[in-house]
Amino acid sequence: MTATTLTQTANLAEVDVVARVSSWPNIERDEAGDIVAFAGLALRPTPHHFNIGNRKLHAWCAWDTLFLPTLLNATAVVRSRCPVTDGTVELVVAPDGVKNSRPEDLHVSFPSLAATDTANITGSFCCDVFFLAGTAAARTWRATHAEGLPLCLLVAML
Repeated sequence: MTATTLTQTANLAEVDVVARVSSWPNIERDEAGDIVAFAGLALRPTPHHFNIGNRKLHAWCAWDTLFLPTLLNATAVVRSRCPVTDGTVELVVAPDGVKNSRPEDLHVSFPSLAATDTANITGSFCCDVFFLAGTAAARTWRATHAEGLPLCLLVAML
């Protein structure tokens, strides 16, 4: 998104929009300086993507795919890969929770929070947040990430 587009949408002076956006952390820009990602939602392809209707969206990490559908008030079909098994992970995430997943036994890796730098969330946190396909994959990941924590993902089946 360009500064001009933001200026028109916000109905503010471009200098004010540029100043405000420049102060926000964790915004990704392309070579032209246009915003291509913010707060976990990205326009560029990533390993973690989801579909809402016919629209394919991308996220910085597995965790983002779990909360972005709520923020967008939509149900999403999420696809990612487990870094341990290299298997495909698929979930249906609605605004009120995860409705189903394949595999059913699913975990999310979390790196050490002490090593997380909020000014560089993609390089210090998101780069290590993945879906882990099963308890064995979670144990394997944990063995190589002593300070991290794999969390079991509970599916709210209706």
